[in-house]
Amino acid sequence: MKIPVILNTKVTSSTVLPSGETELTLSNGEKKVVDYYLPTQGLVSNTEFVPKELLDEKGQLIVDEYFKVKGVEDIWAAGDVGNTEPNQLVYARMSSLSQRCF
Repeated sequence: MKIPVILNTKVTSSTVLPSGETELTLSNGEKKVVDYYLPTQGLVSNTEFVPKELLDEKGQLIVDEYFKVKGVEDIWAAGDVGNTEPNQLVYARMSSLSQRCF
């Protein structure tokens, strides 16, 4: 699909423009205007756009043992947004920090 990948860079801020596009400011100082921005990391699941009947009391998607979202057809959820496993972000950050110490 020829999608450019920017490595070793984080989104430091995002601003929705009047056009509906989103301007991202990156940790390397670059700014990018994108059609759609879906943040996929954080301590709170980004599910505010999901119908409430598909969410549990913590705001996570209710999925089965195969990560299929319960109550709908042909939709699966991967990662911390699902309610079957503990969030992994804290463990990933701890692992990243411990690797830098050696």
